[in-house]
Amino acid sequence: MQAGEKPLARDFADQIGWSTAFDLVKGAGQRRLFRFSTIRKTFETIIRKIGTTARTAIEETGANLLHLVFGFLEWRESDDSTQIRQAPLLVVPVSLITPKAQEEDRSIRVQYTGEDLTTNLSLVEKMRRDFGLDIPYIEEDETPEGYFKRFSPILEQKRDWRICRQVSLALLSFGKLLMYLDLDSERWPSDSPLVQHPRLLDMFSGSSAEGLTFATEYDIDEEDKRGNLPPLICDADSSQHSALIDAARGNNLVIEGPPGTGKSQTITNLIAASIASGKRVLFVAEKMAALEVVKRRLDIAVSVISALNSIVTKQVKLAY
Repeated sequence: MQAGEKPLARDFADQIGWSTAFDLVKGAGQRRLFRFSTIRKTFETIIRKIGTTARTAIEETGANLLHLVFGFLEWRESDDSTQIRQAPLLVVPVSLITPKAQEEDRSIRVQYTGEDLTTNLSLVEKMRRDFGLDIPYIEEDETPEGYFKRFSPILEQKRDWRICRQVSLALLSFGKLLMYLDLDSERWPSDSPLVQHPRLLDMFSGSSAEGLTFATEYDIDEEDKRGNLPPLICDADSSQHSALIDAARGNNLVIEGPPGTGKSQTITNLIAASIASGKRVLFVAEKMAALEVVKRRLDIAVSVISALNSIVTKQVKLAY
């Protein structure tokens, strides 16, 4: 080893008699502690990064990416491929509890979130489409080992594949899988195929699609005289107000623009106008930050309206 080089964790583990094999040994019994083949300072850096990424994902998207993986399928893209790939088999969402700076106990804890142990659905779909293989789903009350044994027919067919009995903490995202499955044309009924869905035609057929036009900017003063203006709880310019008019008329529309152009204000006004007309609104956003912006605007608007109502009520009492 050259001066200044860090010792390899594997070499140190060999010196103290620790096994560095990842596969679990059958009959070794239960353990409360995980062993990591890394230097302590490096480990703390890695675990902090994992914890930060997991927390950020929950804050921004509401989805937990941190999973404890039980078992991996070791597979190859083709029979003559030399590249070995590994894919998680069973995953369970967990949370990471790290010690605070003032705590003497520096142990890191992995906490079960209460959600079920599930099959890797992405792997199921991958194997079905690329290899024509049906990956089994884990059954209720089935143990991981019992689940692994049901891979025997697949391993007999693919003799260079194997099950790795390993446990790993990993950041996994399955957020796009349901969208991917929804866009599979084979899953749609024959009498209403996906490629004929009117919303997709509007979005992808271009200006030649029947009834598809660029948004009209209305004369707001004229619309006000006609009584067609939706109520506002946030400021809106003529283009934003015109978008509200189109939405109130039941038109399908896509609103786009760079940051600071008033998209959140328009959404807030649209939600408020819909609620005022007796409708219920489902607002969906990919990131939690977008939900929070609109929620804050609605909260402020509700507070202002409540304050105005209180002032009007007092004035009516004084007048009486």
